[in-house]
Amino acid sequence: MEVRKLLFPIALAIVWVVMAAMAMVDFASFTATTQPRRPSVARVAPASQAPALPQGRNGARLALRN
Repeated sequence: MEVRKLLFPIALAIVWVVMAAMAMVDFASFTATTQPRRPSVARVAPASQAPALPQGRNGARLALRN
């Protein structure tokens, strides 16, 4: 008889846990679909790379004059 008395509270607790998990998933899905997308960031070359030198008509590299 004691096991039968404990069955309902245990089942109720399991149902509450499942409902809470479903609510969290639903809230996360709603938040993901209603927030605006973040703008993408342009890729930038690392500062350690030297800039490419301009090329002339025949493909030879031109020297930069300062």
